[in-house]
Amino acid sequence: TNSFHTASSGRVEIVNGGEANAQYASMANVSLKFRSGDSRLTGTWELDTLAVLAGTLDAKAVALNAAYVDFSSATSKSIALDRSALRLSKGMRVQSALTAITTAAATLESVGTSTVLNWGGVLWQGRVTATADTTEFSGLNTIQHLTTAAVVRLTSNHHIDTLLMDPGARLELAGQSNQFVGEASWQGTSVDSIRIIGLGAATIQFTGNHKYCFDYLSVVGVNAGGVGISNAGLHSLVQNGAGWLTIDCSEVMFPDFAVQYPCDHGRTLFTDRSEGPVTAWSWNFGDPASSDNTSQEQNPVHSFTRTGDFNVTLTVSNAVAEQQVTRVVTVRANTILDNRIQYNATSLFSSVAVPAYQWYVDGQLLNNTSRSLGYHGDIGSYLVVASDGTCNRPSDLLVITGLEALPEDFQLYPNPAGSAVQVEGTRGEGKIAVWDALGQMAGEFSASGPLDVSAYPPGIYVVEWVFQGKAHRKRLLVQH
Repeated sequence: TNSFHTASSGRVEIVNGGEANAQYASMANVSLKFRSGDSRLTGTWELDTLAVLAGTLDAKAVALNAAYVDFSSATSKSIALDRSALRLSKGMRVQSALTAITTAAATLESVGTSTVLNWGGVLWQGRVTATADTTEFSGLNTIQHLTTAAVVRLTSNHHIDTLLMDPGARLELAGQSNQFVGEASWQGTSVDSIRIIGLGAATIQFTGNHKYCFDYLSVVGVNAGGVGISNAGLHSLVQNGAGWLTIDCSEVMFPDFAVQYPCDHGRTLFTDRSEGPVTAWSWNFGDPASSDNTSQEQNPVHSFTRTGDFNVTLTVSNAVAEQQVTRVVTVRANTILDNRIQYNATSLFSSVAVPAYQWYVDGQLLNNTSRSLGYHGDIGSYLVVASDGTCNRPSDLLVITGLEALPEDFQLYPNPAGSAVQVEGTRGEGKIAVWDALGQMAGEFSASGPLDVSAYPPGIYVVEWVFQGKAHRKRLLVQH
């Protein structure tokens, strides 16, 4: 029907399944009951009570204005409220052990003087707006989004993904209860504070890994816990509650970090993401068998030599305070099995083919992300880190050394050379060795020469003449 109205009180019962479809049904004094079977409810309804005793009810995208919703019968039932909008003035009861209920993108608004939501373990995957003078929740429930400017009473433990409280709101928590809150926005005013009252020792466990900054709160008998830093605010009052800071938000230090490449025998990168006036950092990687288990750098690198879970702790501090966070870092098996520096006459290059590389010379990161690095005989320590996006692996450190020739030393000519190199100044005494740029011996000759370099690859070499225990060295450029 397009519209349906009742003037008197009573009830409508649907037995063994059926459909109730109305664009608008004004039945404020009537109870609508589904007794059994597979049923469907569509349209806009104004009822005293909606009840499901057994069977299934598809009530998706329904607009319902009622005093009461009753899903508490001692029989099995399945109810779909996805995308529905409920407006309740007295309450809602769910026997969760016998009721399969879905609420994706559903909304519920409590109105009137007192609304009791006795859910007993409901997962509400939508928004709840508590506008009734008092809205009470009981049962171990999970609520995606809860907003209030009135009184909300939680008589048992709850998980609330997002809790928004406007000025004037009052949150009452049962004694010994734990409320797990993800995101939270609680900003009172100087004339209209937000009150958080524990009816016995209660705790709010903040589950978001960030700092929570509030102000103009009045907290009595409620502790703050969890992984976040909880700052009630400079203008807040906290009585009989532990775990709260009461300072300006800009002064709150919050330790946080990100991890890249947590793989064994790699270079695990730790990036500081802390907030607040931090002036010093102290890291403990939970790896006491390593030689560098601690660091004072802001963004350190650590190499784990085995897989497994490691408790990594970051402590941030300044002249007046410190804060600490510990997180479990799971180190996986490295996906890159080997990485070595190889070479030819003009280049150094990584032995492994991966998407990305980082080259270091004397500990300084170069602006070079390719597999090869042009080499021109420069002395120094070389290292390349190969990365496949999941893991990285550093090569062993390659150290290239060399000495300039001493005054009045022996001479080589021609230089550059392509075949035979003549030697002067040795008087034919001692021995001569030729080393390539990577410190590998290329050949040995008599001190009188000549040196045959016709088979040598082009590049820079070091010619070393050892006489009476003293080494004399000169550079030789081989070209063909």
